Amino acid sequence: MARLSFIGKSLANQFLAVAMGLALLAGAALGGLSFVSTWSIIVENIQGKVDAQAGMLAQKVELTLGDLQHDMDALARNPLISNALVDTAGRKTYLDPFLKGYRADDLNGVAVQLYDFQGQLYASNRTAGKDAVSPSTSWFSEALAGTPRAEIEGDQVVLAFPVIYPGTGTPEGVLAARISSSALAGRVFAQLPLNQNVSLSARGGRVIAAAGEAFKAGDIVAAKQLHFVEPLAGAGIELRISHPRHEAMLPVTRFIMLFTLVGALALAATFILAWLAARRLTGRLACLSAAATAVAADSQANVEIDSSGEDEVAQLASSLAAMLGNLREAKRTLEDKVEARTAELTQAQIRLGRQAERLDAILANVLDSIISVDPLGTIITANPATERIFGWPLDELRGKNISLLMPEDLRAGHGAYMRRYAEFGERGGVVGKDRQLVGQRRDGSQFPMELSISVVGQGSESFLIGLIRDISERREAEKRTEEARLLAENANRAKSEFLAVMSHEVRTPLNGILGSVDLLLRSDLAPDQRRLAEVARNSGRSLLTIVGDILDMSKMEAGRLELNEADYDMRRLVAESVEMVEPLARGKSLGLNVEFSDDLPRWLKGDPDRLRQIFGNLLNNAVKFTDQGGVTLSVAPDRHRPGFMSLRVADTGAGIGDGDLNRLFTPFTQVDGSLRRRHGGTGLGLAICRNLVGAMGGTIAVTSSLGQGSTFVVTLPIREGEEPEPVEEHLDSVPRLAGRVLLAEDSEANQLVATAMLAPTGLEVDCVNNGRAAVEAVATGRYDLVLMDVTMPEVDGLEATRLIRALSEDVRDIPVIAMTALAMQGDAEMCLEAGMNDYLTKPLSLELMLSKLATWLKPAEPALKARASGPSLDERLIGNLIADTDDRTARRIASKVAAEIRDRAQRIAGHIQAGGVEAIGREAHTMKSLAATFGLEDLRALAQQVENAGRNGDHSTLSMAEEIPGLALAAADAITHRFQLDEDAPAGA
Repeated sequence: MARLSFIGKSLANQFLAVAMGLALLAGAALGGLSFVSTWSIIVENIQGKVDAQAGMLAQKVELTLGDLQHDMDALARNPLISNALVDTAGRKTYLDPFLKGYRADDLNGVAVQLYDFQGQLYASNRTAGKDAVSPSTSWFSEALAGTPRAEIEGDQVVLAFPVIYPGTGTPEGVLAARISSSALAGRVFAQLPLNQNVSLSARGGRVIAAAGEAFKAGDIVAAKQLHFVEPLAGAGIELRISHPRHEAMLPVTRFIMLFTLVGALALAATFILAWLAARRLTGRLACLSAAATAVAADSQANVEIDSSGEDEVAQLASSLAAMLGNLREAKRTLEDKVEARTAELTQAQIRLGRQAERLDAILANVLDSIISVDPLGTIITANPATERIFGWPLDELRGKNISLLMPEDLRAGHGAYMRRYAEFGERGGVVGKDRQLVGQRRDGSQFPMELSISVVGQGSESFLIGLIRDISERREAEKRTEEARLLAENANRAKSEFLAVMSHEVRTPLNGILGSVDLLLRSDLAPDQRRLAEVARNSGRSLLTIVGDILDMSKMEAGRLELNEADYDMRRLVAESVEMVEPLARGKSLGLNVEFSDDLPRWLKGDPDRLRQIFGNLLNNAVKFTDQGGVTLSVAPDRHRPGFMSLRVADTGAGIGDGDLNRLFTPFTQVDGSLRRRHGGTGLGLAICRNLVGAMGGTIAVTSSLGQGSTFVVTLPIREGEEPEPVEEHLDSVPRLAGRVLLAEDSEANQLVATAMLAPTGLEVDCVNNGRAAVEAVATGRYDLVLMDVTMPEVDGLEATRLIRALSEDVRDIPVIAMTALAMQGDAEMCLEAGMNDYLTKPLSLELMLSKLATWLKPAEPALKARASGPSLDERLIGNLIADTDDRTARRIASKVAAEIRDRAQRIAGHIQAGGVEAIGREAHTMKSLAATFGLEDLRALAQQVENAGRNGDHSTLSMAEEIPGLALAAADAITHRFQLDEDAPAGA
């Protein structure tokens, strides 16, 4: 440690020590690298020589033993050897001389021995050796089995070959060659260098022959695997040769001695040069140290520093001189800043005083009471608003407890809370929250107030600040708001009741009107009468649409619009929507085009009724406001929003100006009042569309220019649906049902309409005009179903249903179907909750009512037997035919169809007698097409069923087809009567 301390006291000594250390480190690194490099070169050189020597010796052993193996194989095949095994008498004369005359080339001491199949020695070229071997010896047994074998046995290498007797072709003995390890070593290792060691080893590491000393760890070794053909290949003989390590190290030792001598001389020279450089450097640093010590003792000392030169010490001296100058300048600057800071603090105190005055002014003029109290609730300060709110002078409040401002019943609890707060701190969650309490003025009057508490400071220095607001006026305002809300709710309830009553009062007579017109249109009418009936039906449906729009808008405004979800066929929905406006478009000679992308799934999931309503509104508007050109409906995936579809309705109408686009979707609004007078409408259609599209998660937009037409684009999410199971086609346009129905309806007109609708079904119908009578009738047990009007005098339909459900067990479960003109949100649920089984809205739809009845009642008989009394023509198809052609052409077509129907009827009758099932099916196919021309549904459906049965070879076709001739002739007569044709006239007339 003393020597190290000595080094640390002098920079010169430190420099010298570092220089010597670096020199030693460089020398050691250079020496180590030189040693490793030299040793690597020597080892690599010796390894190459040893590898070459090993290769040469391995080749020599391979040639020697390979030649011996070849000789032994030839001897084993020699006829003298194979004959000696059976020639017991004469073999002595030629076998021993023959074997003793054998000498292996370049290899002395090889013993060649012949054994019989029992292991007995017959002959040998050497007298020494075993007389016999055990037949179980591995090399003997394998050779006798016909496989040559090489094996290490003791210090010998044994080569065994089978001797095959030509007469039998089987091994009768074994010829073996034994090579001693000494003979092999003497031949192979004769010219081995004295300093090398060599060995031959078999598989498993067993040494066969060796020369030289034993192998040592660290020796340079080369190993060669010897390559033979079988059987020697199986012995796995390996040659190893090594070079002693100590001989390889001799050149390295000489190199180390030389390197050490040179390194010692270089280290001495380095020491001398480092000592001289250190003396020169530390002398100048000592001068700088003295100057710095003087400045540290007296900062004003006049010290001269020599900074001459360009090296690092000169730069250090120059920097020290500059630092002394900067230090003196910094001292003067600091004194100036202290003086300026003192002046700033004086100004700050003045500003704080002014701020305090402003804060006092704010507190004096704020409308809310601000009170500060200590942790025990003693009032410290209060602003003037406190005196105005509570009526206490401020000088009287200071020092009083804050509970003075509370009603008597709250003071005790507040005192306990303040004591807990002073002891434990805030735990009740009051701090930082608004609370509404009751305050008490000085005169004892109480008022509602809002209190907010915050904490200022920490620990013993903390205090509470309470912000108190008189909320008497707010409470009055809230009271008035609540009263206004109740008035608004009552008004909204009155509106809903009005809409419900309006719905009932409008839908009830509409039910009678539309039901009567539908029944009228199903009868035979003259063309003028039919047109008048269709006008009445269309007018009623328009009124029904207006009522529906108003009710839909009411539901949307109340947020009670609900969407149903079902799988629907988009192509069919589009087609149905277009069919709705097709007559209007045809009447105005407008083109009506549909573009449906194949990239869109056909079956989707959603609310098809609401989607049909959207299509209907947009298409109806487009056709109404277009006088020339046409309307195009396109449906395709949206190119800009993956997962959405685009529904586009474009027309060539008058268009819409930019100023009117913004109010286009406003309820009860049309952009032009003259258009309302010309086309009618409520102005609700587009508003309803926008709300429906929004409820479905989509958007609706419009682009238009005056005189350029309009384009409405609806974007909706694509939700793939599934195709429903196919529904069996019914043959009857009106199903025949079995049972007795009770109709509870207070309107006589509606009773007549409903009874007429039910007449073709074969049901027995009784009518009552109030709920009480309905309950009494059901109690008799004579009915299978009740059609119950919801709104009736005395007892309404809901209460009547509840009374029915309370009747005896044998009648209380009768199906009850509601018939109501109520169409507001929740009306259907109200009916079901009352115990009704199903729900029909007015005006009644014949198809929907029959579908409901078929759900709850049994059919009267098979469909083929339950036909209407006579064929019924579809007047809509007849009207389309006349509109698309002319009256004369339509009559000519009707005449041809009637004649063809009669002809096919006669053919089918003939095939029935002949029993031709397939021929009947073919004729039924043609009959089906003819019947569809004028909507003869009974005939078309029956022909369809017969065609299907005939195609399948079903012989029941004969019995089913028996009805076709009579029904077909009646249909032809109906066509003749409808078009006032001459039955005897030719078809082409």
